[in-house]
Amino acid sequence: MNQTFHFIACSNRPFLMAECRRYADRLYIPEGWNVEWTVITDALSMTSGYNRAIGLHPGDAARTADAPVRIYLHQDVFLTNRWILHNLRDIFSAHPDIGMLGVAGAERMHPSGVWWSGASIGCVYREDETPYEEERLAPDVHLQDVAVVDGFFLATAVDLPWREELFDGFDFYDVSQSYEMRRAGYRVVIPEMRYHWAVHDDGKVLSLDRYNHYRKVFLEHYEPEQS
Repeated sequence: MNQTFHFIACSNRPFLMAECRRYADRLYIPEGWNVEWTVITDALSMTSGYNRAIGLHPGDAARTADAPVRIYLHQDVFLTNRWILHNLRDIFSAHPDIGMLGVAGAERMHPSGVWWSGASIGCVYREDETPYEEERLAPDVHLQDVAVVDGFFLATAVDLPWREELFDGFDFYDVSQSYEMRRAGYRVVIPEMRYHWAVHDDGKVLSLDRYNHYRKVFLEHYEPEQS
Protein backbone atom coordinates (compact mmCIF):
# COMPACT_ATOMS: atom_id res chain seq x y z
CA MET A 1 0.00 0.00 0.00
CA ASN A 2 1.20 3.49 -0.86
CA GLN A 3 1.97 5.03 2.53
CA THR A 4 0.48 8.42 1.82
CA PHE A 5 -2.70 10.07 3.05
CA HIS A 6 -3.85 12.48 0.36
CA PHE A 7 -6.45 14.99 1.56
CA ILE A 8 -8.62 16.46 -1.21
CA ALA A 9 -11.19 19.25 -0.94
CA CYS A 10 -13.07 21.62 -3.22
CA SER A 11 -13.32 25.00 -1.55
CA ASN A 12 -14.89 28.40 -2.18
CA ARG A 13 -14.67 29.73 1.38
CA PRO A 14 -11.06 30.14 2.54
CA PHE A 15 -11.88 30.66 6.21
CA LEU A 16 -13.75 27.35 6.37
CA MET A 17 -10.96 25.55 4.54
CA ALA A 18 -8.41 26.96 6.96
CA GLU A 19 -10.43 25.65 9.91
CA CYS A 20 -10.81 22.25 8.23
CA ARG A 21 -7.05 22.01 7.81
CA ARG A 22 -6.44 23.18 11.36
CA TYR A 23 -8.30 20.15 12.67
CA ALA A 24 -6.62 17.80 10.19
CA ASP A 25 -3.19 19.05 11.22
CA ARG A 26 -3.84 17.73 14.74
CA LEU A 27 -4.36 14.12 13.66
CA TYR A 28 -1.99 11.39 14.81
CA ILE A 29 0.01 10.26 11.77
CA PRO A 30 1.12 6.60 11.66
CA GLU A 31 4.87 6.11 11.63
CA GLY A 32 6.27 5.92 8.11
CA TRP A 33 3.27 7.65 6.49
CA ASN A 34 3.16 10.99 4.71
CA VAL A 35 0.37 13.56 4.39
CA GLU A 36 -0.38 15.60 1.27
CA TRP A 37 -3.10 18.14 0.44
CA THR A 38 -4.83 19.23 -2.75
CA VAL A 39 -7.39 22.02 -2.48
CA ILE A 40 -9.31 22.89 -5.65
CA THR A 41 -10.65 26.46 -5.52
CA ASP A 42 -12.12 26.75 -9.02
CA ALA A 43 -13.98 23.45 -9.43
CA LEU A 44 -16.92 23.53 -11.86
CA SER A 45 -18.23 20.38 -10.20
CA MET A 46 -17.22 18.09 -7.37
CA THR A 47 -16.45 15.29 -9.83
CA SER A 48 -14.23 17.41 -12.08
CA GLY A 49 -12.37 18.80 -9.09
CA TYR A 50 -11.76 15.35 -7.68
CA ASN A 51 -10.65 13.95 -11.05
CA ARG A 52 -8.18 16.80 -11.42
CA ALA A 53 -6.83 16.16 -7.93
CA ILE A 54 -6.11 12.49 -8.68
CA GLY A 55 -5.11 12.95 -12.32
CA LEU A 56 -7.85 10.84 -13.87
CA HIS A 57 -10.51 11.43 -16.53
CA PRO A 58 -13.81 9.65 -17.24
CA GLY A 59 -13.06 6.33 -18.92
CA ASP A 60 -9.55 5.96 -17.50
CA ALA A 61 -8.57 2.63 -16.00
CA ALA A 62 -8.63 2.21 -12.23
CA ARG A 63 -5.45 2.61 -10.21
CA THR A 64 -5.17 0.07 -7.44
CA ALA A 65 -1.79 -1.27 -6.36
CA ASP A 66 -0.03 2.01 -5.68
CA ALA A 67 -2.96 4.32 -4.97
CA PRO A 68 -2.57 6.39 -1.80
CA VAL A 69 -5.32 6.58 0.76
CA ARG A 70 -7.38 9.52 -0.50
CA ILE A 71 -9.48 11.45 2.02
CA TYR A 72 -12.16 13.57 0.36
CA LEU A 73 -13.52 16.26 2.67
CA HIS A 74 -16.06 19.03 2.48
CA GLN A 75 -14.56 22.34 3.49
CA ASP A 76 -16.95 22.49 6.47
CA VAL A 77 -15.88 19.16 7.96
CA PHE A 78 -13.71 19.17 11.05
CA LEU A 79 -12.09 15.86 12.01
CA THR A 80 -12.38 15.36 15.75
CA ASN A 81 -11.12 11.79 16.06
CA ARG A 82 -7.36 12.21 16.12
CA TRP A 83 -6.84 8.46 15.55
CA ILE A 84 -8.69 8.46 12.23
CA LEU A 85 -5.55 7.99 10.08
CA HIS A 86 -4.53 4.95 12.11
CA ASN A 87 -8.04 3.57 11.72
CA LEU A 88 -7.99 4.03 7.96
CA ARG A 89 -4.56 2.46 7.62
CA ASP A 90 -5.59 -0.58 9.67
CA ILE A 91 -8.90 -1.11 7.85
CA PHE A 92 -7.54 -0.76 4.32
CA SER A 93 -4.47 -2.87 5.11
CA ALA A 94 -6.55 -5.68 6.58
CA HIS A 95 -9.25 -5.57 3.88
CA PRO A 96 -7.83 -5.06 0.37
CA ASP A 97 -11.30 -5.69 -1.06
CA ILE A 98 -12.55 -2.40 0.42
CA GLY A 99 -12.52 0.43 -2.10
CA MET A 100 -14.26 3.19 -0.17
CA LEU A 101 -15.15 4.00 3.42
CA GLY A 102 -17.48 6.60 4.87
CA VAL A 103 -18.93 7.52 8.25
CA ALA A 104 -22.59 7.91 7.24
CA GLY A 105 -24.74 6.30 4.57
CA ALA A 106 -27.32 3.64 3.90
CA GLU A 107 -27.22 -0.14 3.69
CA ARG A 108 -29.84 -0.10 0.93
CA MET A 109 -30.64 2.58 -1.61
CA HIS A 110 -34.13 4.01 -1.35
CA PRO A 111 -36.09 3.57 -4.62
CA SER A 112 -36.54 7.33 -4.86
CA GLY A 113 -32.79 7.84 -5.23
CA VAL A 114 -32.71 9.86 -2.00
CA TRP A 115 -30.59 7.66 0.23
CA TRP A 116 -31.54 9.28 3.53
CA SER A 117 -35.25 8.60 2.87
CA GLY A 118 -34.59 5.09 4.14
CA ALA A 119 -32.74 3.78 7.17
CA SER A 120 -29.34 5.45 7.52
CA ILE A 121 -26.35 4.24 9.51
CA GLY A 122 -23.10 5.71 10.81
CA CYS A 123 -22.66 8.85 12.83
CA VAL A 124 -21.55 12.45 12.52
CA TYR A 125 -21.44 15.09 15.23
CA ARG A 126 -24.01 17.84 14.99
CA GLU A 127 -25.23 20.51 17.38
CA ASP A 128 -27.14 19.51 20.52
CA GLU A 129 -25.54 16.08 20.71
CA THR A 130 -23.27 14.49 23.31
CA PRO A 131 -19.59 15.51 23.25
CA TYR A 132 -17.32 13.65 20.87
CA GLU A 133 -14.43 11.44 21.91
CA GLU A 134 -11.28 10.20 20.17
CA GLU A 135 -11.49 6.58 19.09
CA ARG A 136 -8.79 4.09 18.10
CA LEU A 137 -10.66 1.15 16.61
CA ALA A 138 -9.88 -2.44 17.53
CA PRO A 139 -8.27 -4.57 14.80
CA ASP A 140 -11.44 -6.65 14.43
CA VAL A 141 -13.85 -3.72 14.21
CA HIS A 142 -17.17 -4.59 12.58
CA LEU A 143 -17.54 -3.14 9.09
CA GLN A 144 -21.00 -2.68 7.63
CA ASP A 145 -21.24 -3.09 3.87
CA VAL A 146 -23.45 -0.35 2.44
CA ALA A 147 -24.95 0.78 -0.84
CA VAL A 148 -23.91 4.41 -0.46
CA VAL A 149 -21.85 6.68 1.75
CA ASP A 150 -22.27 10.41 2.26
CA GLY A 151 -19.71 12.62 0.56
CA PHE A 152 -18.85 14.97 3.41
CA PHE A 153 -16.15 12.43 4.35
CA LEU A 154 -14.94 9.70 2.01
CA ALA A 155 -11.75 7.65 2.15
CA THR A 156 -10.59 5.47 -0.73
CA ALA A 157 -7.81 2.96 -1.31
CA VAL A 158 -8.58 2.65 -5.04
CA ASP A 159 -8.61 5.39 -7.66
CA LEU A 160 -11.64 5.27 -9.95
CA PRO A 161 -12.58 8.18 -12.23
CA TRP A 162 -15.47 10.25 -10.92
CA ARG A 163 -18.40 10.44 -13.35
CA GLU A 164 -18.09 14.10 -14.30
CA GLU A 165 -19.74 13.46 -17.67
CA LEU A 166 -22.95 12.63 -15.76
CA PHE A 167 -22.73 14.67 -12.57
CA ASP A 168 -21.45 18.10 -13.54
CA GLY A 169 -22.56 19.85 -10.37
CA PHE A 170 -22.29 19.24 -6.65
CA ASP A 171 -24.88 16.54 -6.01
CA PHE A 172 -24.89 12.74 -6.32
CA TYR A 173 -21.14 12.49 -6.91
CA ASP A 174 -20.88 10.43 -3.72
CA VAL A 175 -23.84 8.17 -4.53
CA SER A 176 -22.48 7.59 -8.04
CA GLN A 177 -18.99 6.76 -6.79
CA SER A 178 -20.41 4.32 -4.24
CA TYR A 179 -22.08 2.46 -7.09
CA GLU A 180 -18.97 2.67 -9.30
CA MET A 181 -16.86 1.11 -6.55
CA ARG A 182 -19.24 -1.81 -6.19
CA ARG A 183 -19.52 -2.19 -9.97
CA ALA A 184 -15.73 -2.52 -10.02
CA GLY A 185 -15.90 -5.31 -7.42
CA TYR A 186 -14.92 -3.35 -4.32
CA ARG A 187 -16.71 -3.09 -1.00
CA VAL A 188 -18.09 0.18 0.32
CA VAL A 189 -18.23 0.20 4.13
CA ILE A 190 -18.94 2.15 7.28
CA PRO A 191 -17.06 1.06 10.42
CA GLU A 192 -18.87 0.55 13.70
CA MET A 193 -18.13 3.73 15.66
CA ARG A 194 -18.92 4.45 19.28
CA TYR A 195 -18.13 8.12 18.88
CA HIS A 196 -18.40 10.69 16.12
CA TRP A 197 -15.29 11.12 14.01
CA ALA A 198 -16.19 14.48 12.49
CA VAL A 199 -18.19 17.66 12.88
CA HIS A 200 -20.09 18.60 9.73
CA ASP A 201 -20.94 22.28 10.06
CA ASP A 202 -23.28 22.47 7.08
CA GLY A 203 -25.80 24.84 8.68
CA LYS A 204 -29.54 24.45 8.96
CA VAL A 205 -30.55 24.96 5.31
CA LEU A 206 -29.64 22.35 2.71
CA SER A 207 -29.25 23.75 -0.81
CA LEU A 208 -30.92 21.43 -3.30
CA ASP A 209 -31.07 23.75 -6.30
CA ARG A 210 -30.28 21.04 -8.87
CA TYR A 211 -30.67 18.01 -6.65
CA ASN A 212 -33.76 16.69 -8.40
CA HIS A 213 -32.07 16.94 -11.81
CA TYR A 214 -29.14 14.80 -10.66
CA ARG A 215 -31.48 12.42 -8.84
CA LYS A 216 -33.13 11.67 -12.19
CA VAL A 217 -29.72 11.23 -13.82
CA PHE A 218 -28.76 8.79 -11.10
CA LEU A 219 -31.97 6.77 -11.49
CA GLU A 220 -31.50 6.62 -15.25
CA HIS A 221 -27.99 5.18 -14.99
CA TYR A 222 -28.05 3.19 -11.75
CA GLU A 223 -31.63 2.20 -10.92
CA PRO A 224 -31.26 -1.45 -12.11
CA GLU A 225 -28.69 -2.02 -9.34
CA GLN A 226 -31.07 -1.04 -6.53
CA SER A 227 -32.91 -4.36 -6.32
